[in-house]
Amino acid sequence: MANNRKEQLTMPLIQQYHKATELSVAHIYRLRPEELSLLFLKEHLEVPLNQGEKRESLIILEKVGLYDGLLKSLSTEALTGIIGDEKDIKRRQTLYYIIQIQTQSYSFGKNDRKHPEVKPFWRLLLNQFEDQTLRVLLVAATLTLLIGLFSEKDYQWVEGASIYVAVAFIAIFTSSCDLLKERQFLKLHEEIKKQEVSVVRGQYGLSQPCNIQDLVVGDIIHVETGMRVPADCTLIEGQDITADETIYNEGRELVNKKEVSKGEEHHRDNPDPFLLANSLIMTGSGRAVVCAIGKHTRFSKEFEADKISGEDKLTPLQERLEKLAGYIGKFGYVAAALTVFTMTLFLICQIMFTDDVLLSTNTLQTLLRYFTIGVSIVIVAVPEGLPLAVSIAMAFSVDTMKRDNLLVKNLEAPEILGQVQQICTGKTATLTKNDMNVNRYYVGGKHIESIDSSLHSSGIDENAVNIIEDCIILNCDSRVEMSIDAKYTPEGNGTEVGMLRFLQQNNVPIHDRMIAKHRDGEHECSIPFGPIRKRQVEVIRPYKGCDYVRVVVKGAPEYVIKHCTKIMQTDSDVRPLDEDQRTQILEGEIIEKMAKFGLRTILYAYKDMDSDYWEQLQLQNNNFANESDRYIIESDLTLVAAFGLNDELREGVKESIEKLEKGRITTRMLSGDNIHTAIAAALKAGIIQEVEIKRDNTCMLGEDFFKKIDGIKRVKRNGVEEWIPADMNEFKKVAQKLLVLARATPEHKLAFIGGLKELKLQIAVTADGINDAKALAAANVGFCMGISGCEVAKDASDVIILDDNFNSVFKAVQWGRNILDNIRKFIQFQLSVNVVCIIIVFLGGTTLGNPTFSVTQLLWINMIMDTLAAISLATEPPHPEEIKLERQKKGEKIISPAMWRNIVGHCTYQLVILIIMLYTVPWWFGKGYNLVDNSNIDFYGSKPGADAKNIQARLYKLQHYTMIFHTFVLMNLFNQFNSRKLGWKDLNIFAGFFNNFKFLLVVFLEFGFQYLIVQFGGQIFRTTPLEWDQHLTCFCFGLGSIFVSIGLKFIPPTEMGRFMYNFNESGSEENDFFAKIGAAKKNENDDNPKKEALLAKTSQ
Repeated sequence: MANNRKEQLTMPLIQQYHKATELSVAHIYRLRPEELSLLFLKEHLEVPLNQGEKRESLIILEKVGLYDGLLKSLSTEALTGIIGDEKDIKRRQTLYYIIQIQTQSYSFGKNDRKHPEVKPFWRLLLNQFEDQTLRVLLVAATLTLLIGLFSEKDYQWVEGASIYVAVAFIAIFTSSCDLLKERQFLKLHEEIKKQEVSVVRGQYGLSQPCNIQDLVVGDIIHVETGMRVPADCTLIEGQDITADETIYNEGRELVNKKEVSKGEEHHRDNPDPFLLANSLIMTGSGRAVVCAIGKHTRFSKEFEADKISGEDKLTPLQERLEKLAGYIGKFGYVAAALTVFTMTLFLICQIMFTDDVLLSTNTLQTLLRYFTIGVSIVIVAVPEGLPLAVSIAMAFSVDTMKRDNLLVKNLEAPEILGQVQQICTGKTATLTKNDMNVNRYYVGGKHIESIDSSLHSSGIDENAVNIIEDCIILNCDSRVEMSIDAKYTPEGNGTEVGMLRFLQQNNVPIHDRMIAKHRDGEHECSIPFGPIRKRQVEVIRPYKGCDYVRVVVKGAPEYVIKHCTKIMQTDSDVRPLDEDQRTQILEGEIIEKMAKFGLRTILYAYKDMDSDYWEQLQLQNNNFANESDRYIIESDLTLVAAFGLNDELREGVKESIEKLEKGRITTRMLSGDNIHTAIAAALKAGIIQEVEIKRDNTCMLGEDFFKKIDGIKRVKRNGVEEWIPADMNEFKKVAQKLLVLARATPEHKLAFIGGLKELKLQIAVTADGINDAKALAAANVGFCMGISGCEVAKDASDVIILDDNFNSVFKAVQWGRNILDNIRKFIQFQLSVNVVCIIIVFLGGTTLGNPTFSVTQLLWINMIMDTLAAISLATEPPHPEEIKLERQKKGEKIISPAMWRNIVGHCTYQLVILIIMLYTVPWWFGKGYNLVDNSNIDFYGSKPGADAKNIQARLYKLQHYTMIFHTFVLMNLFNQFNSRKLGWKDLNIFAGFFNNFKFLLVVFLEFGFQYLIVQFGGQIFRTTPLEWDQHLTCFCFGLGSIFVSIGLKFIPPTEMGRFMYNFNESGSEENDFFAKIGAAKKNENDDNPKKEALLAKTSQ
């Protein structure tokens, strides 16, 4: 039965392969997309239960002819790849397959992934009307409109219609903002998904970078540790490759990937050469041929389009603001109910003492107006703009951070960055340029400056030079690519690139040598570099049929030299090497003359082994699968040379660390380099000072640190596993001083970061390698390098640094601290508007029987305080060079004492002015009317035949309420300027005024629209044109807000904050017990210490 099933599965592929007519030159493929996809189906990749049976995919590959047949079917070569010119790429994207007489077209297409879709504008528009309050308002507006159409008075229908117009305008405007925001996040999502791989193309098989979207079927790609597989591929060459395929099968362990040997008898162990799109390469390197791209990959068939990060999920700050909005909303509901009740009572009393009929059209319309006023108060009172402000602030910040070379993956990251206290950073490619060059080297007792002489002119024998070149070339996973200016450029690991560049400087044709290694040599065995082993072993037969193999070992000198029993001299002679000589070379030549100058050190050693002996060792030692079996390969080596590579510090790193220190953020270095190199780099970067080097626990080896804390243990909290030091008391002592951790393994880094988090500290980690993935995931915020970082590390990170520059970390912290500041500016402004608006509408309705503001005026006010204010205040950029001194504590109260002082002060000023205006304006300009007797004069027209006195009183009443509306809006527009500066000593509210174009544009539009509404709003906005003196009066009251703000700056906010804090939504979750780090840095007699970094202690 099983055999029949296999027959059915493989039949379509084999039939088409054999029966298809001969293809013309234009028809380059012999396999269709759906046939190639058979190799990667889930059921075909499963290992059969019956021992000895092969997996289906392997059977299909055998039928095609293994690699030779597969490569021929795809018109590609293992060493040189496809032709790769424009014509070749174009025809590979569309396949014309001839079957008998008919010609059918099968398109391979492009390697595009499914993208999340942006909601269409009409759907976003409909979403605006999901708010129940807005729906109730529209129902009331409809009833008002219908009653107004049958009213005796003129223009009674205008109020209902104007509500429709205002709501539609607000809905369209808000939907447009949402659409722009969604498109912005989609653009960010696409940027995150960008990836380049190295492909082999052209007549000479040149390696070149290629965007994954430009891959075609038949491309030969380099498979490297840490990469994300860009398409469904089949491995044709590889060493020690393991892949993480948890995206397809959650909980599955790493899958070993191995190329298939020729001959079906070798396939009973079911090797798996099939690399699935979007899986991650965790170890090893090799080459693979692309078999399925785009919609034909298994990933595209099994998974829906990616979702935009954070599309539906609320960030912690948004959740807190929603709670705050709930508290404020309750106040609004009560105020609205009281206002409607009081105005209704006022109306009933008025009817009782007049000739009006209780159930008349006019009365019903008035009651409806009161109801709509109540609903409008609720709309104004419920601060829906709070979450909106976070979204706008986040969208703006994320977009602008990208211009600062910061690509935000996790939308919670910018919020957390405002709380960061500790930054743990690597050295290479973060603090340094990752542009390594050999500065000096040691060969056979001779120390040579690379700048002064080349390999050939330094007195080294030609045979010795050849051995040095062989060791560098043979033990190298990096590649040589053709640059834009037609030059061979090494690409890959920074250290290996530096060594290849050294050979180039010595006129070695590295491209030819690398091609010859793959073409002529036979790879026998590879033991990859690891964070614990600190060395890499390559066993290669130099050419086919050679009767010996060459073992080349490279790595950290202290890990390689202990396996060396001989040393090669400059004349290529080999002499014995004893323990004393090894110590002298390591400490005297490598550490003293290289590492202490900040050079990265690497040592090469080798030995040649007879082929028969090598094959015997393979059988005896389980093909060197375990560490215990590998000792025999690495023993009895000949030391060839040690190199010191210089990697310059990036410009501005020291200044950035100093700025972070001023912001009370401690920077620590966790490096895999030896302790002398790490210390030298830390000194240059300003992480430590000379006096600290000899002090206990300031600079430590990872191994010593791990022993002190008694290792690492796993704890489970809220269903999440975390790793922390086993001895937290000892860790606390060490952590107060430790600034440099050298030779740190992933386990050491994880223990250190877990310990800091256990002390309730907010941690940021910067890294780039696959070994740092766990540390990045464990940190509160993980930064990964965009250029040198691997895809595995990028997956684990929250922010990608596009330029690999530590200066960008400083900018990220700036933005993090700036976001909450911007939200606070918005809250301060909105609460001031909220409180005053509700109180003044309530007073007008309850004492005079008329709502102070109309429904459309309230909607305009709501738009000013919600959407427009969010755009203007939540988009304020940080100062380009400075960092806000005070960071935000986790769970810190959003409304600070200074904010309470400003809110209360401005509310008091505005209410005093508006209350005076409410009751006295009619007599200011000699055009008064009796407030009580004329309280029943309608704003929206008079009965036909009304007398001139009534019409004049109506005009005065409109001017009265228009002035109140105008003054209120102008006071708050000027208050937007005050809200830009929250600091209680920030007297200059116009500092950096022109840095935020959005603020300038919004404020300009608000002033412009306000003038147009007053002068030309008419019946729609219940306004009437004001005279110049009336405008001037309103403007002066509005301008007074700025002088009030300056006066408030001189009032200490502490007492006000203490009085009001019971209303605030939450308290700080952080422990307020602090201990200073690096006290040795601080001179006791110095009034201005350089560093005052704080480390939280646990509760006592």
